[in-house]
Amino acid sequence: MVACELNGDGTIKSTIMHVDDSRVYWLPKGASQWQCLTRDHNLLNELIDQQAQEQGRQAAFSDYNREGMVGSLYSITECFVLTADDSHTSTEAPEGSSCEIDINSGDCILVCTDGIHDLVTSHEWQLVSAETDLQDWLINLKNQVYNSNGNAYDNGTAILVRFD
Repeated sequence: MVACELNGDGTIKSTIMHVDDSRVYWLPKGASQWQCLTRDHNLLNELIDQQAQEQGRQAAFSDYNREGMVGSLYSITECFVLTADDSHTSTEAPEGSSCEIDINSGDCILVCTDGIHDLVTSHEWQLVSAETDLQDWLINLKNQVYNSNGNAYDNGTAILVRFD
């Protein structure tokens, strides 16, 4: 689950709250590469945190979200569950993570599932300009996923927003 709250006071401040293994990417206007803002909540990243703690350091963001699929190490450790069955209710909310960014005109945000980012990494994505047709961009991303060398093992969902 990804939630974004936008507040306008001359600038747009965005708080990105994240749980699970979907990711949020940011492309500031004029940037040459998408930036990943979230880390997957999975066993692999929990082990990275544990190792860093044992070494007396904080894990660097670049340690997370490694490319490729590694099976059971991608098991989700944080998630948000909705159920209509009262016998499965829990008062424990997922821990999740959050970050804040300043959004400017021309910036883009992409939210996508692991069925996208595991098969086509962000450095393979097209950039987005003011002239980019967002629907065409998403169709191209879908085609990149279909034509990737990976085996589609999960759903692929992407939401692209440009702030004009």
